[in-house]
Amino acid sequence: MARILIAVSGIGLGHVARARVLSRALEGMGARVDIVAPPPLGSYLRAYSVEPHPVSEMLDPYSPVVDRFYSSTGSGRIGLRMELEEARIARRNASIIEDNIDLEIYDAVVSDESWELMYARLDRANTPKILVTDFISYPYSKGLLAAIAFNRFMASRLPRFDAIAFVGFPQKLCSSRWPPLVGKRLSELAPRLEAVGLIPPAMEDEVLNPTHALRELGLEEPPVLALPGGTKAGHDIIYEAASSLARAGFSVATTLSSPPPGVYGIASGLRYRIPLLMRGFSSVVSLAGLSTLASVASLGVPTVSIPLPGHFEQEENASIASRHYRWILAVHAPRASHAPHLLGRASKPGSGDSSLFVSPYKLARLILHLAVSH
Repeated sequence: MARILIAVSGIGLGHVARARVLSRALEGMGARVDIVAPPPLGSYLRAYSVEPHPVSEMLDPYSPVVDRFYSSTGSGRIGLRMELEEARIARRNASIIEDNIDLEIYDAVVSDESWELMYARLDRANTPKILVTDFISYPYSKGLLAAIAFNRFMASRLPRFDAIAFVGFPQKLCSSRWPPLVGKRLSELAPRLEAVGLIPPAMEDEVLNPTHALRELGLEEPPVLALPGGTKAGHDIIYEAASSLARAGFSVATTLSSPPPGVYGIASGLRYRIPLLMRGFSSVVSLAGLSTLASVASLGVPTVSIPLPGHFEQEENASIASRHYRWILAVHAPRASHAPHLLGRASKPGSGDSSLFVSPYKLARLILHLAVSH
């Protein structure tokens, strides 16, 4: 039985959601999986009866940094100061992992954008290492200093991994560039780069049918889901969208801790299980996190996707998703209050893109192949 360690980024919920689905695919193939997830992600895993690795609770969280920067700027832009603060947390967490986890006992070590493993001395372990990521370069147009710092860091760290699994939109690989400021070309990674595709936050057989989903939600008719992200960034945007929908007479449900007047508040115990209940909603208004986009794309749920202002990943992902899937409409945050009108332009398809449900198995096979052949 192969033993696999997965360490995930502590920013938002998308990485831990992806890791949970990947772990299910690996376990279905006979592997034993441990997941290292910084706080507060343990709560997400426990909602699915998964206990994180004990070291997880020893790590420092990243969410306060993200929340503080968004609160002070109203922007999701990842600037140099924010990068440096997150780097300090990552270095401390890396030391904790090095002191408390023997990577040699694992047959493969997987980093889902875990900055801890980026900073850890991975060369000390003779174990296959796989990086799972949905972006590998920072656009220089979105902040020169932050882009130079990040891209140079990635260029120095990527060679430490035996394989790089790209789980973002494949179109983004075609546009990724590392100019001379970095000193390396993306083409140098080609032999170790595997385009896996988007991974939804739930396996196909886990997603409840509409009747069962509504029963879990305690509702009789499918509402519009107003869905914030895994941090507090952008909650004001979703609040505004939910308010406008309620005023327009829509039935609306949300996971916001303080719903607007007239909006149904989903029980806190169901917050992390929304991917399983997605068929219980008529449509979705959400931020443009990749996990959410993968969910609504796979299931064919009409969606208005609103990227965080200045967040280049969400802006890129929302734009690509809206071009690729006719039931996803991308709009900027100032138009959140236009949600009632916008939903009419996101038509429901006959079915979703069920091919995305194959992605976790494709990634699991790649990991196990490296584990066995090493």
